[in-house]
Amino acid sequence: MRRRDCLRSVAAGLPAALLAPGLQAQAPAAGAELPVTMPHSLQWDMASDDGKRQYRIMVAVPAGPAPAGGWPVIHVLDGNAFFATMAEAVRLEAFMAGYAPAVVVGIGYRIDAPIDVVWRNYDYTPPTGPAPEYDDRNPGRLAGGAEVFTGFLRQRLIPELVRRVPGASGPACLFGHSYGGLYAVYCFLRAPGLYSAVAAASPSLWYRKGHVLQLAAQVADGPRPAGRLLLTVGQEEQEPDAEEAGFLGPQRSAAMRVLKQVDNLRALGAQLSAQGIDTSALVFPGETHASVVPGAISRAVRFFLHRLPRPDRSPP
Repeated sequence: MRRRDCLRSVAAGLPAALLAPGLQAQAPAAGAELPVTMPHSLQWDMASDDGKRQYRIMVAVPAGPAPAGGWPVIHVLDGNAFFATMAEAVRLEAFMAGYAPAVVVGIGYRIDAPIDVVWRNYDYTPPTGPAPEYDDRNPGRLAGGAEVFTGFLRQRLIPELVRRVPGASGPACLFGHSYGGLYAVYCFLRAPGLYSAVAAASPSLWYRKGHVLQLAAQVADGPRPAGRLLLTVGQEEQEPDAEEAGFLGPQRSAAMRVLKQVDNLRALGAQLSAQGIDTSALVFPGETHASVVPGAISRAVRFFLHRLPRPDRSPP
């Protein structure tokens, strides 16, 4: 794609006020305070088919023309929280390490908070029984919408992304954390080929008595997962150190040990690897469920992009 066409497609998603000729021509006064912006980015809102969930789609597009096969694409769940971190990690790796530039797509919700605790609870949890389902730990929250959410990604979001950013047609990776990580593993197992790589950080594998672990045990009897899977977790998600345990308190610290975040992740990695599925499992020492996120994002970028062809240039 020519640079002009790429920029036109990006501009199509920007608010009209930002593109008005008068505003474009005005240079800010020296010392003026301006909002921080992300270069080459756009966003739009989409509704679920039933109109109950309002998604906010945030996209960072590489500068310049897309390669012949399209840019690689990274989809980021909980986009309100993690989109900017992923976009900057991708941009830095492309600049410093020479990785291929990639389109980053944050899939969030139309809220100002980092996390929509209600609707992610539905979108990211696998169905385990007849609808409607409710979360065991939060009985007032709907659960079990992962298949519906997969349909939204496949039939609505991906075509709309390519329509707005035509160069976003290369190999794709999915990143999710916590319940997002649970969905990422579920998607890897149940939607083969939707993503060529999946990175699941701190996946909630304990959900519904290890339902996804049971699905993984049945892989040999069904469609084989395609692509590669990266599993990451913080060591202190299962064994908090004294400082973290003091912050959490004895009850929450004991509950974390029962959830077995680290043990479950290692078991899943070993189980899938034993079946010849390209799976990597990594434990970050000294990291908690929250603090592990930047490292997990950085590792996900390398995991996805390092096997793709790099542009022919020397690193800075």
